[in-house]
Amino acid sequence: MWTRTMIGALAALVLSGTVVAAEPYVGIGATRLSDLDSTGFRLHGGLRFDDDWSLEATVHRFNADGSPHGSHDLSTDVWSVGARYEFGDDAFVPFAKIGIARMSTDGQSFGVPANTRFSETDTGLMAEVGGRYAFNDQMSLRGGYEWFDAGEGDGGLNFALEFVF
Repeated sequence: MWTRTMIGALAALVLSGTVVAAEPYVGIGATRLSDLDSTGFRLHGGLRFDDDWSLEATVHRFNADGSPHGSHDLSTDVWSVGARYEFGDDAFVPFAKIGIARMSTDGQSFGVPANTRFSETDTGLMAEVGGRYAFNDQMSLRGGYEWFDAGEGDGGLNFALEFVF
């Protein structure tokens, strides 16, 4: 349901008359979550309305094995939608993003007396601060720190290559 809602909201924005002048962009990269001790795949896309404001959706995929307190096998997906504000229009631009995130974790813990399967889903706030360096008008490198208030809360460093259409 959450995925359909996000896709529907973005499609409605793209098809509305106010978004016709928006500039689309996509990015691919990685995020390192500290609590999961896992580096995951990151894909984001958005619409830049002017030099400062963008609407952006991001999906992350993490897999983690092991733990300092036992053994486990985890698969975590994080979907988020947020508003991004860029401070300036030079080659290097700092930015801040705030929005909502949905974190879904499926896993299995291995231990005594028995193995246990579990599945958790939570929704909460998300925030990101970072910077973007533009190589040219079509390609930039982006990095920052992302925090999710879903589940027990977690954050990590991220980087991505971003392409503008």
